[in-house]
Formats: sequence, structure tokens, C-alpha cells
Amino acid sequence: MGNNYGLPTKQQKQCNTTPRETALMGAVLQNEVNQVKRLVKSSKADIDVVNSDGNTALDLALLTVMSSEASTVPIDIVKVLLRGGADKLSHQTLFKTIGVLIIKEQTSNELSVLSQVISEHTRSQTIRGLFLQCLVRGERPDLIEQLLAKGCNPLLFWEDQYNLLDQYDTMVGVSYFERERLVPPDVALLFIKAATNKNKSTVLQKVVSDMLKYDRGFFTEERMDQARELYSVIKKSSHELGPSEEEKLSWIK
Repeated sequence: MGNNYGLPTKQQKQCNTTPRETALMGAVLQNEVNQVKRLVKSSKADIDVVNSDGNTALDLALLTVMSSEASTVPIDIVKVLLRGGADKLSHQTLFKTIGVLIIKEQTSNELSVLSQVISEHTRSQTIRGLFLQCLVRGERPDLIEQLLAKGCNPLLFWEDQYNLLDQYDTMVGVSYFERERLVPPDVALLFIKAATNKNKSTVLQKVVSDMLKYDRGFFTEERMDQARELYSVIKKSSHELGPSEEEKLSWIK
């Protein structure tokens, strides 16, 4: 993971900053749900302001899970902030939070609950784009499908502003697909399924572009089966593969 924890990201520097915590941040840190609701409803609360550490109220809410092994994400507070229009979130905050929740999955369903809250209570492209990257990284196709079903645009996956690779201290243990920034075949199938008439052509083009970069040496038998299914879907779609593309993808057939 990245080692610039607590420092404002480029994204956050575009927000208003304050050298100290706001009343809203204080209410979040004290887990005072009703006070958070009151402040969010009032015109005095600037949800996306960042403190001198570069954190928004939403960052602070999610980072609660980092304070101790017994800590949990204050879902009710996260829900209030998202409903109130929270739109700024540090790459590092979500990266670390999701990493902890993935580890806790054997004893907790927090990741699934957080996914449902984000899927249902925000239209923020920033938050959806970051969360989509985290779910692909965590290999959670079930939660990716849930997010897509609520209108998340699959094209967000390919936008550079949501790239999380700079959060790693080392590439050891990072998956082939994440390291090369390629969409895994099982996720690609979900993206195509979720595509609308408006973006389907672009989604297909992006998927095929990634497929042409696939390295067979990194494919398990399970991944090969997924790639074959993906190839079949592409062949049946409106996207026509050229002769050179057909040749490069012949190993998948």
C-alpha cells in the first residue's frame, strides 16, 4: 500500500481546506449519527471540505475501521454523507478500507453492506469509479454486478483518475490483470452485460483492446474458460473483429 497516508491527494487539493476539523468531522469521529444528520441538512455543513490532513468527513468515517481490530465502518454515517451529496474521497482511504474489509470477510459481511450502501446511495462518479476499481482488485464479481445494476458506468474502469496502482509499495502479490491494468475476462463479461445502448460500442472496443494484450502465460484453466466465453460473446456482438484481431486471439478459441 502507499506510504503517503494522511497527505492530501491531488483530488483532495481541489477541495476547500481547513486547518482543523469541522463540526461535521467531529460528529463523525464521535459516531454521533443524529448530529451528522442535522449538520448535513443544515446549510452550514460543507460535506466535501478537507482538513489539514487531507481528509473529508467521508474519509474519516471510512478510516474508523483502521483504528482497531474490533472497529467497524459506521454504515449509518456513511449512508447519511452519501445521501447528502458527499463527492470527494481519497484513493488511499478506499484502498486501505477495502483491504481491511476483504481480510475481515471470513467473520464479517461489512464489505457487502458497504457495497450495497454505495450502490444505492450515491451517484458520485468519483466514488463509484474508485469503488469499482477496489472490487475488481478484490475479485468480487458479485458486488461488481450489484454496483453495475445500480447504474455504475463500466467505462469508469478505464479512466486513469481511478487507477490505484500508485497505492502499492511493491508489485509483489499484485495480480497480473491489475498490474497490467487489464480487465479480467469474468469482469469484462459483466461490463458487456451491463452496457447500455449509449455506451455498449465503446465498452466492446475497450474490452477487445484489453483482450489483445492478454498474455496466455498468466491464464489458469478457469481464466481460459472465462476468456473463451468472453470471445464467444464478442463474436456474437455488434463488434466485428478484423483479421489481425482474429489472429491475435486465436489462442483463446
